[in-house]
This record gives sequence, C-alpha cells and structure tokens, in this order.
Amino acid sequence: MLALCTLLAAGVFGLLRLRRWGWALVLGGCLTLCLGNLFVFEKTHAGPFLVQGLFALVFFLYLVRTEVRDRLR
Repeated sequence: MLALCTLLAAGVFGLLRLRRWGWALVLGGCLTLCLGNLFVFEKTHAGPFLVQGLFALVFFLYLVRTEVRDRLR
C-alpha cells in the first residue's frame, strides 16, 4: 500500500507538470484503488469502500477522456 501511494504521489507531480508518464501513473493508481476498494466492498459489504471505489472510478473515467490525453506532452 505504501508503494502504491508513493507512485500515485509521484504521478500527481508528473500530471501537474502535464507529463505523459505522470498521467499513466495516476491512471494506473486510480484503476488499482478502484478495483481494490470494490473488492474489499464485495468481501465485507462495508459502504465506505463502495463510495471510495466509485470516487476513484470517476477520476479514472475523467483521465481516459481524449481531451485530457491531448493536453499532455
């Protein structure tokens, strides 16, 4: 979990500088967090994990838009 958070923080730094590698790291991190939270929700049926998973899914779906990809260097 610590490695994922570190990669996501580095990706956010790269994404703020409009770098493609930052976008790729954040995209992978959002997808991983979404799937992980939805998996934990499926096992425990705890509502906060569903909310967190759907929130990460919204970020993922925003990042895969062509308008976002076109702005990167």
